[in-house]
Amino acid sequence: VFLIHGMIVSNWLSRIPAVKQSLGLSVISLGVALLGSSFGALLAMAMISRLITRVGSARVTRWSTFAFCAVLPLPALAQGPVSLTLFLVIYGAMAGCMEVAMNTQAVDVERRYQRPLMVGFHALFSFGGMIGAGIGGVAASLKITPLAHLPVAALLLATSAIFATRFLLVEEKEPQTGLLPGHWTFRPIIGLAAIAFCILLGEGAMADWSAVYLNRFTGQGMAAAGYSVFSLMMAIGRLAGDWLRARVGSVLMVRAGSALAAIGLGSALAAGSMLPALIGFACAGAGWASIF
Repeated sequence: VFLIHGMIVSNWLSRIPAVKQSLGLSVISLGVALLGSSFGALLAMAMISRLITRVGSARVTRWSTFAFCAVLPLPALAQGPVSLTLFLVIYGAMAGCMEVAMNTQAVDVERRYQRPLMVGFHALFSFGGMIGAGIGGVAASLKITPLAHLPVAALLLATSAIFATRFLLVEEKEPQTGLLPGHWTFRPIIGLAAIAFCILLGEGAMADWSAVYLNRFTGQGMAAAGYSVFSLMMAIGRLAGDWLRARVGSVLMVRAGSALAAIGLGSALAAGSMLPALIGFACAGAGWASIF
């Protein structure tokens, strides 16, 4: 399911330059439209937890996976910036539902196995991002329009989801204590939330803008390579994440990973050309891999 989610996201991300070009959008108009997906995800994430508590993460993961596949072609149907924004709100809402549900399911599975598994699940998401970006890059190179590409990708991924969601863990409901934490309980969470915000800000920038940025130096097909490189290095870093954490500790991993991403990506963008950008994207993927 994590692999499928990564492929859904990256198939769309790899076609952003094509949609931008076909609609004649400025960078500002595109930026506003892309905010729609974040807005939709924020709304969905705020509401979906109650449904998961009521019916379980397995059920919500299953229907949200199919729903996310179904809305993948919507951005390709846009006729202008307004319709693109509205479609991306729906797209973001389904992405947010699936993210919360599948991560909740992953926590339940990890608890059942009684050993760390979460970083591995996220590695599969990154591998999905790499594969999907590669598919999108090939489609762009072959001059296949997003309207022809995205529905086919959605159908194939939905078919895969039929098999993947058959094996989810139907967890037992845990009794609710009804206790509300005091204000002091949230103090440690503030620091973690700030770190998570920064990492997701960076990941979102890579997802939404890497192909648009590289399109300045190359064609749309090769521009998708930026997110592929980023996802590949993030996947490799996540596969090694639990092993590294056991040896150097979480705090040092956060500091070293952040420094690698900041220095590598910052230097690459200052250089302002194709190869340094790919190296910088690789540094960002490796550096951010295990922090979240």
